[in-house]
Amino acid sequence: MSDSSKKIEVIVDRVLRSLEESKEDIISIVDNAEKELNDIKNELESIKVRVNTIIDEVEELEKRDRSARYRLMVISKDFNRYGEEDIKNAYDEAKDIQIKLMMKKQEEKILIENRNELERRLKKQDELLERARHLYKNVDIAFKFLRDSLNNINTQLVNFQNREELIFHVLRAQEDERQKMERDLHDGPVQDIANLLYKVEICQRLINKDIGQALEELEGLKKAIKQCIKDLRGIIYELKPHGLSELGFISALKTYISDFEMETGINTEMMVFGIETRLDDEIEIALFRIAQECLSNIKKHSRAKNACVRCEFTSSGVSLVIEDDGVGFDTDIVNNPIKGHYGLLGIRERVALLQGRCDINSSSNGTKISINIPLYDGEFKNGEN
Repeated sequence: MSDSSKKIEVIVDRVLRSLEESKEDIISIVDNAEKELNDIKNELESIKVRVNTIIDEVEELEKRDRSARYRLMVISKDFNRYGEEDIKNAYDEAKDIQIKLMMKKQEEKILIENRNELERRLKKQDELLERARHLYKNVDIAFKFLRDSLNNINTQLVNFQNREELIFHVLRAQEDERQKMERDLHDGPVQDIANLLYKVEICQRLINKDIGQALEELEGLKKAIKQCIKDLRGIIYELKPHGLSELGFISALKTYISDFEMETGINTEMMVFGIETRLDDEIEIALFRIAQECLSNIKKHSRAKNACVRCEFTSSGVSLVIEDDGVGFDTDIVNNPIKGHYGLLGIRERVALLQGRCDINSSSNGTKISINIPLYDGEFKNGEN
C-alpha cells in the first residue's frame, strides 16, 4: 500500500471514530433527556396528588369556617344565654380556623403554580428528547453512509495509478457525499416541518373554540407548507443543478445567476470570454460549486448591490472571477476559519485539488475572488506533484 493510501486509511479511521464518539455522546444526551423526562413526570404525579389533597382540606376548612362564624354570630346575639367564656372560645375557634384556611389556600396556590411549571417543563423536555432522538437517527444514517463510502474509497485507492486519478475519485466521492448528506441531514426543512406540526396542534385546539381564528391559522399553515415545498425544491436544485451534466458549466451557471438575481435583487452580470469549451465533469462541478459558494457569501454577508461573474477560456486554462461592491471582510478568515465559516477554505481546497490558483482580495469597497485552473487539451496539466 502506498503512503497516500496509508494516509487516507488513517483519515478514514479518524473520521469513523469521531462519528462513533458523536453517536455515543448523543446516546448519552438521549438517555439523560429520558431520565429527566421521567423525573419530571414522577414529580408532577406526586404534586398532583398533593394538590388534590390540599383542595379537599381547603373545602373542609371552609365548611368549618362557615360553621364557626355562624356559631359566633348566634352566641353574640344572645349574651344572656351564653357566658363570656363561651363567647371567647367561639371567637378563638373561628379565628384559628380562618388562619388555618388562609395558610392552606396559600399552600394550594403554591402547589398549583409548581404543578403548572412542571407541566411546562415536561412539554419542553419532551420536545428536547424528540429532537435528540431525531439527531441520533440522522447521525446514524451519516455514519453508515460515510463508513461504506470511505471504506470503499480506501479499498479502491490501491488500484489508482497516479495522483490525477485520485483527485478525480475524491472529487466524485465528495460530490456524492454532499448530495447524500444534504438530503438526509439538512436541518432547514426539518425545523420547518416541526413548526408546521406545532401550527397543526394550534389549529386542533382552536377548531372547537374559535373557528374564525382556526381558519386564519390554517391559511398561514398553507402558506408555510408552500414555502417549505419551495425550500425543499431549492435544496434539490442546490444538490444537483439541472443541466450541469447535459448542457455544461456555463449554461447551468447562467441559469443559477438568473435565479440568484431574481431572489436577492442584487444586479448580477455574467460575462464569458474565449471559446466556450466543455470540460471534464469534475472540473465543471468544482467551478460551479465555487461560483455557488461565492454568490451565497455575497447574498448572506456582503450587502452588495451589484455583482459580476466572469469566465474566460484560453489555450492554457480556464479562469473564473467573482466580484461584488459590498462591505468586504477580513481575509484572515480564510487561513483561520471560525466555526461555521469554512466556505472560502473549501474553495481553496477545491482549487488546490485541481492544481489551480486562488486569489482572494477584499476591502470596504468590495470583494474579488479569482480562480485559475490550468488545462492541457481539456485535461489537467501534469504538475510536479
